[in-house]
Amino acid sequence: MKKIITFIFFCFFSIFFAQPSYLDPTFGNQGKVVETFVNQSSRPEQMLKLNNGNLLLLSYKQLKGIGGVTTSTEYYFSRYNINGQLDTSFGVNGFLSYPLISINYRVPVLDMIKLNDGKILALCFYNNITKLIRFTSVGDIDTAFGQNGEIDLFIGEFYKLVQIADNKIILVGQYFDGYNNMYQFARLSENGVLDTTFGTNGKKTVDPTTYRFDILTNVKHTKNNDILVIGMFYDQGD
Repeated sequence: MKKIITFIFFCFFSIFFAQPSYLDPTFGNQGKVVETFVNQSSRPEQMLKLNNGNLLLLSYKQLKGIGGVTTSTEYYFSRYNINGQLDTSFGVNGFLSYPLISINYRVPVLDMIKLNDGKILALCFYNNITKLIRFTSVGDIDTAFGQNGEIDLFIGEFYKLVQIADNKIILVGQYFDGYNNMYQFARLSENGVLDTTFGTNGKKTVDPTTYRFDILTNVKHTKNNDILVIGMFYDQGD
């Protein structure tokens, strides 16, 4: 059966430019780790180092049929030990997968951050729902969060997140009014509850330019809790 190499990540010596061989042979297979799936391709989105030194990856994969048409899509987590070996005690044989319920939904939009307390929070705009999943600092599902570690937020399209100094969580995404595409923000408590004191019932829409399409790409925050966002803008046909 056909196998597709989906992605590779490498471990380099800390000062590899001074080394005759730059890969660390003690990590994975001679310095690299390869994830492969039969007849599927995948793309890694985020990787975080856990408090115990292990690695948590967030990726998505697709199965394509005849003519390259996507027949199924899912996002998944994988966890690796500090030596680059797959941690098979995580999920099912090292993978925790979330298949899409319909191929009509677009590819999941994914983000994952380390929280102020060391826990991990992942976000996905998935099956047309903004979903949050929280892990402990060592990559186990945090069952104290939401329902078995997960919260579904029926509040629109969000795909980036940041935690500010007071431990509240800012979500950023897009809002489309049928003609204009704008920035959209929401604020949550550290437990994932919508903060209705923010904006209008917890959400705020911002149209930063007079152009039709304002596309937000990333978000950061400053020490005094100012929110910085970057993006691009264009008119139809430009």
